Amino acid sequence: MQELLESVVLMLSPIVPHICHRLWHALGHARAAVDEHWPVADDTALEADSLEIVVQVNGKVRGRISVAASAPEEAIKAAALADDNVATTHGRKTRPARDRRARQAGQYCRVGA
Repeated sequence: MQELLESVVLMLSPIVPHICHRLWHALGHARAAVDEHWPVADDTALEADSLEIVVQVNGKVRGRISVAASAPEEAIKAAALADDNVATTHGRKTRPARDRRARQAGQYCRVGA
């Protein structure tokens, strides 16, 4: 919690310097907030372990599946076709198509005839 508060105060210090100066000293620091380094993002915290993918059939949302971020495309297709709503909506003639831009964003997997 302390690290979170310190990061917020440092990021707000250019906008409201006087308030952040007081808050910085209240958090127990002797130096001024403007003399500190800008917080650095932890890249490992930004990586997702799993993705929730929306499955669409003919442009309509038919289900949501959750897969591992490193799952191969075949596993994503199998999970999409295993969804009951997808299977009953379009029968077993469905063929998942990969939308490259959406797959990179980790959001959509379309299923079409």
